[in-house]
Amino acid sequence: MASLHNMKPEKVIKTFGRAGWRYDRRANMENLNEDQIKRQDFVDNKIYELVNQLVPSEKKIGWNIEMIGDIRDTIQHWLVDRYRIVNELEFYPYV
Repeated sequence: MASLHNMKPEKVIKTFGRAGWRYDRRANMENLNEDQIKRQDFVDNKIYELVNQLVPSEKKIGWNIEMIGDIRDTIQHWLVDRYRIVNELEFYPYV
């Protein structure tokens, strides 16, 4: 499974998702603690696994953080904004 923990900060990109403009989290990873980084990796990896489990063939979808981020934004919208069962930082910590 992929992890953004080891990616270089100079690969930061600004993307537009359903929640609006956001910066790739790699820019502020040095400000996150180990538990927060593990939580981010857990969420991203679970989304990646789910996408591949939904594919009805043997073909695998490659790691695509833009796609994962869009899906994460939608899940966050429902869990944080609509159902209010978790807050934004608990779901996906950021700085």
